[in-house]
Amino acid sequence: MSMKVCSMMDISMLALDTYEIAKELRQAGFDERQAEAQAHLAKVIFNATLERVQDERKADKQIHNNDIKELNSSLSLKMESSRNESQLEFGKVRGEFEKVRGEIEKVRVEVEKVRSSIIIWVVSLFIVQTGFLAKILHLF
Repeated sequence: MSMKVCSMMDISMLALDTYEIAKELRQAGFDERQAEAQAHLAKVIFNATLERVQDERKADKQIHNNDIKELNSSLSLKMESSRNESQLEFGKVRGEFEKVRGEIEKVRVEVEKVRSSIIIWVVSLFIVQTGFLAKILHLF
């Protein structure tokens, strides 16, 4: 026997054929009044059961909706937390990057100073060499 899950609309469309029940009861030997009473009782029980099933389905649906809302809320909080952590880490990385940029600028200034010193030394040596060369040439 397979069970089929019905939607709320499917369940609400179920109906109990009390005429058929009464007919079956009369054929089984019940008199008209007994058959009608049994059919009515079956309908009352059927409707009560149907209402209980619908209420349970509504409650289940509400529970699922609440679970989904909780999960959504939890995910939103985790995402916000992750975003904040990422922004904090990004801020740290940016700070480190700015420190490195400052260090690079210091090195650039030092390289420029060394370059200037080397140029001064080279020019000075050129002048001294030219003087020595002139002195040596003057001696000959």
